[in-house]
Parts: sequence; structure tokens; C-alpha cells
Amino acid sequence: MLLSITGRATGPIELEYRAAGRRSAYTVDAGPPRVGEKHVRIVRRLEGAQRSRRTGIVAVAYRGDARVQPDGLRSRAANERSLLRRTLLSFADGRLRVSGTLDADVSGAVALRARYTRADGTLATWRHDAPVREGRWSADVRAPAAVAADPEAYLSIAFTGDLNARGGPYRGEQDGTVIGGPARRLSSPRASAFVHDERRP
Repeated sequence: MLLSITGRATGPIELEYRAAGRRSAYTVDAGPPRVGEKHVRIVRRLEGAQRSRRTGIVAVAYRGDARVQPDGLRSRAANERSLLRRTLLSFADGRLRVSGTLDADVSGAVALRARYTRADGTLATWRHDAPVREGRWSADVRAPAAVAADPEAYLSIAFTGDLNARGGPYRGEQDGTVIGGPARRLSSPRASAFVHDERRP
């Protein structure tokens, strides 16, 4: 598994792999801080019963630190790529417009999740699902005003995978970007953790 995480993150990353009715837990270190993204390659030998399965579910959790918010993701591990791509994204006057593509055989929805900080300092999450139709997905929706007000509001774009699609199973993939405020780069004390993740067998 190749996990991309914001370069600010430090400390442990917890993973749980579920397949064949069994759960395997692993912990890896995020490594030292750096500017931009960093990539954490995770290679672990699965249990015998799990190795015989073509797919499984990976749950990843980062507990946060003084600079990075707690975050997590859940996605399918498989050999076939879902080919998640973002082709358009704009956020103006409180309206989010985003669209992209996926492998033409997959179905389901792309999960949009904005993590932001309210004016009183509390953390909040806004969610919206963009249906997948013939390899394309899109959303044109209004987001809370507090998302635009937070210069570090971070939009996660995730497809969790498809077990039953022709040619599958297809693995989960994720993308993301800062959307809040005039700033387009990470500049606040705390940022969302996961930027992009790609599963490799």
C-alpha cells in the first residue's frame, strides 16, 4: 500500500486489514515532517487465509498531533485501479463545482468531504455524494459559509472501490485539495492528514 499524507503529519498511522473473516492490525510511523506531501509505503505479509482472497477492506486512522487534525479513511484493497481523476474544481461564492472520471465499469458514488474549522474553533465536516454514471461523476452544490471562511478547509474526494464490477474487484482511491479562503496552500497550524492514497497488492 502506498499512502500519501500531508508532510506535516508525525507519529503513528494505524491500519486494519479485513478479509476472510479476519482482521490484521498494523502500525507504521508517518516519519519526520517535511514541506508538501510525503509518501508512506506499507508492506506487510498477510495471514494465510487473507492471502488467498482477491480483495479486502483497509481502514486507516491517524490520531492527529499539534499541527494536523485527526483523520481516517476506509477503502477496498484490490489489484484493479479505479482510475479516479479530478478534471474540474471551482469553489466561489459558497458554491462547489467539481467533476471527474473513473473506470467506465465501476459504479457507486464519489464521496466528497470538506473538513473545516468554525469561527469558534471547533472542527466540522461537510459531506456530499456524487453519483458515478458511465465513468463520470460530478457535483454542483452549495457548501456551508464556514468552509469558505476557513483558509485551510480541505476537500477529500474518495471512491471506496467496487467489489462486483466487471473486470473487478476495483480498489479504492482518493484525491484532495485545499478549497477554503483565498489561500490555496497549507498555512494554518492544523491541516487534514490524508491527501491521496493508492492501494497496491
